[in-house]
Amino acid sequence: MLKRLRIKFVAIMMSIFTVMLVLIFALILHFTHQSYIDSSIEQMRSVAMEPFVPDRPDGHRGFLPFPHFVLTADRTGKIIGRSGVEYFDLSDTALLQQLMDTVHDSARPDGIIYESRLRFLMVQLPNGGTRVVFMDAGQEFEAISKLLSMFFPIGLAALAVFWGISVFIARLIVKPVDRAWEQQRQFVADASHELKTPLAVITTNAELLNSPGCSPEEKAGFSENVLTTARHMRQLVENLLELARADNGALQLNMGKLELSEMVTDVLLPFEPLYFENGLTLESSIESGIVVKACEEYLRQVPEILLDNAIKYSSPGSTVFLKLEKHGGYALLSVANEGPSLSAEELENIFKRFYRVDKTRGGGSYGLGLPIAESIVTEHKGKIWAESVNGVNTFKVKLPM
Repeated sequence: MLKRLRIKFVAIMMSIFTVMLVLIFALILHFTHQSYIDSSIEQMRSVAMEPFVPDRPDGHRGFLPFPHFVLTADRTGKIIGRSGVEYFDLSDTALLQQLMDTVHDSARPDGIIYESRLRFLMVQLPNGGTRVVFMDAGQEFEAISKLLSMFFPIGLAALAVFWGISVFIARLIVKPVDRAWEQQRQFVADASHELKTPLAVITTNAELLNSPGCSPEEKAGFSENVLTTARHMRQLVENLLELARADNGALQLNMGKLELSEMVTDVLLPFEPLYFENGLTLESSIESGIVVKACEEYLRQVPEILLDNAIKYSSPGSTVFLKLEKHGGYALLSVANEGPSLSAEELENIFKRFYRVDKTRGGGSYGLGLPIAESIVTEHKGKIWAESVNGVNTFKVKLPM
């Protein structure tokens, strides 16, 4: 699919560039040719108003740089005078009359006789006659031919260069799509794996419930297992839906002024007994008066996720420290806990979906908390990242005030 996408992109780009290149060359050719014609007509008009005189060509204002001759006709179109340079044989009266008749028949003041390769300009004389200036158009045709002969190699070279550029750009553009496609496949595989285990637990316990000879105590235990696993599955599905809404930009954020200091203080209260039960100490330093523009319903989940994550991955008997302070024009929230240091690779991957540093710890965790926190922070135009120094892992959130 990605290969077809690259080919389609290159084909579209090359088609657009080819059309533009042909259009540009056509415009250059048109305007060059028109400029050539205008210049020739202007000089021919000068000659027509004051015909060329052989004995004083150097001072004549109507001298043309190209071979030319002038024919003068009476009212009936019969030639009554001729003049020109030695380049032309003006002794063939029949041919000259034929040229004059062709000009009169064209009913145009100027134009070109392709058979004879002559450009002409006709002016009316006061006595009712006409004067026609003929100029050799061979050099004009040759100039246009040379211009066309230059366009073809230049055009082919430009197409070859642009083809290479298009292929390069196509690879750059498709690379994020390739990465997103790979992430989607990995996401589906991970989600399927995470759902497979609880479904197997539910199926096994349900079959045991229906087995003959199952005691009431055993049935109660199997029912409890089914209920607990189903709740975990529901949490997983809700998290997946949350991430899907964030990916589609469908999060319904009711933004408004939020006392972040008060909200974080409220979030801390239910976690204090949880930390105590797990043998951990929770300390905090919250600067008052920090106000941000946010949706409380969603932003509240961020410190909750970070505090819950600290419970799962803190060293036994250690202290978790939460801090909220002003940092320039931003609010900076940090949650630090002692534990195994995170490597550079783990710091890079820790916000990926279903990623868990230690899959043997943090039972009930699906590795979706931090990705959800990242999505919420991003929607609030903030930034979230992790640092690890000397056995202390710190998660930081930066929000505009």
